[in-house]
Formats: sequence, structure tokens, C-alpha cells
Amino acid sequence: MYKKRMGTRLRKIKTSWGREKKLSDGKTIGGKGRLTDTQIDSIQKYYGNAIRGNKNDLKGMREAVWAIYFHKLSTDQKPIHNLCKIGWCPYKEAVTANKEQNYKHKNNLPAAIMDVIKPVFRDLSHPDLLKKCLDGYTQNANESINSTIWRYCPKHKYHGLVTVKIAVGIATLIFNDGAKSLEAPLAAMQLLCGHFTSEYFTATDGKRLQYAHKQATEASLEARSARRRKRLGLEEALTQSEGFPYLTGSH
Repeated sequence: MYKKRMGTRLRKIKTSWGREKKLSDGKTIGGKGRLTDTQIDSIQKYYGNAIRGNKNDLKGMREAVWAIYFHKLSTDQKPIHNLCKIGWCPYKEAVTANKEQNYKHKNNLPAAIMDVIKPVFRDLSHPDLLKKCLDGYTQNANESINSTIWRYCPKHKYHGLVTVKIAVGIATLIFNDGAKSLEAPLAAMQLLCGHFTSEYFTATDGKRLQYAHKQATEASLEARSARRRKRLGLEEALTQSEGFPYLTGSH
């Protein structure tokens, strides 16, 4: 999905600058108060919210994406929250409560870093890209069917055209209509399913529905976010001491 693109692009930039190369402010891109994986995760989350929260409004979607940029760029001396919404911007909440004089900006990023990542925001806020996100469209469905295809035809191995076509056919049937739908083509080839095979297909479809329901619950979503934040914190520590992490979604 497009939300993942934001995280992938930012991590690529962080990797390309490395641990020695200096930005315009004379400091490296990573480290405390810089472009950590936690910061990237936060920006990626806000980007996803910007798309979902404006699924019928292209102009609003684009403004919401740039609101993230200027929100992260803002400082106590130069707050730039014109595009921010009260619902997620604590500065806007402080203004509403007439307490902006006491507000202190936290988790913002230095201008040197924001200059480096600005092209990412420019690309991922382009109208041609965001139009594809209108009405709630995302790439999740495509990515799910891709993973189903790879289950029968692993992408890290070479396969002939016939094998790929068979894998795509099986994956499409299962993705659209469930494992039970495999009985019809098997019967057409005079390969009748036995009792236990039929039960297996039914059980597989049942587990898939249960898993989908679990994934959709608020508790599950929050738990996944918490685990991801914890993992990214660990990866950030490992990056500082050992090198660069694997870039999820970059292939």
C-alpha cells in the first residue's frame, strides 16, 4: 500500500546518507533527535491517516500530507501548523485552549533533515498518485493476492511460465472464493476430492475468515502497532551499533 512507500522511501534515504556523511547542519541523519526508525514509523502512520481521512477529497488529502511535513518542521520559534487538524495536532489544541505560549514542540525534526526528505513528500503527495487512493482504494488487496501467489510459486526461485500460470490460477481461486473453490477444477480433471480433503478446504476457509476478523479488530491493530514500535526501537539500537537494517517493502 502507499503508506508503506513512505516508510520505505525514508529508510532508503537514511541508509544512503549512512552513519558518517553529514547534512547541511554538520550532523548525521540518524541518532537521537534525528531521523530514527521511530520517527519514520510515526510519519508513515500519519501519512496513512492522511489518506484514509480524506478518501473522498483529493485537495484535503494532499493538504493533510503536507501538514505532516510542516508539523515535523515546526519549532517553538517558527510554528507552521496552518494545515494541521485539531484532532491530531497538540499545538492546534493548545491554540484552541489559548495555551500556545506555554506549548513546547516535541518530536520535531531539524530543518536539515526536512530538506533532505522533502522530495519524498513531493512525490507521495502528487495528485496522480493520490487519485488512486480516492474512495478508500489501497494496494492491500493486490499485495494480499501477491502473497498468495508466492505461497505456491516462491518469488526467490526461478519458475517456468506454465508453473507461474498454474500458481496464479490457484491463488486467484483461493483469494476470491476460498480453498473450497478448488474442488470444481479438480473434478473437471476427474480428480474427485475425498471427505477429508473437502473438510480440509472448509476448515482452511473458516480459519481465514477468523483471521480476517481478528485482524480487523481494534485490539489487534493496536497490539500490532505496539509490537512494531518495540521492534523498530530495537532495530534502531542495532543500526547504531552494527549497520543498516533490512528495508521492508523495498523489493
